[in-house]
Amino acid sequence: MAHATAHLVTGVTEVDFSLGGGLELTLGDPYGASLRTGFEHIEDFGSRFFTRLDILASQRVHISPIIEATSMPNARRYGVRLLTEVGWQVTSELGLAVLGGYQS
Repeated sequence: MAHATAHLVTGVTEVDFSLGGGLELTLGDPYGASLRTGFEHIEDFGSRFFTRLDILASQRVHISPIIEATSMPNARRYGVRLLTEVGWQVTSELGLAVLGGYQS
C-alpha cells in the first residue's frame, strides 16, 4: 500500500510567522509496519529530508529508526540526525512515545 500526505507548517520567531509545507510518502500500513520518506521546508527556518522505518515489536510497541538531513533551525549547511522513537499504545485512545538521537 502507498499513501501520500501533504501538509502545511508554520513557525514563529520574535520577528514574524513563517509558512512552509511538506510531503510524505508511506509504503506499507500507515498504522503498522511501514517505510516513510519525505521532506519539509519552512521559510526562514530551513528544510529537512527524512526516512523513517516503523517496526512493530509487538501489538502495542513500535520502534522507529529515523535518518534526517536538515538545515533546521536556520543553518547554512545541512547536518545529519540519527533518531529512534519508541512508542507504546497504552489504550486505543492513548499512546506514549520517547524520541532521542544524535545530531552531527
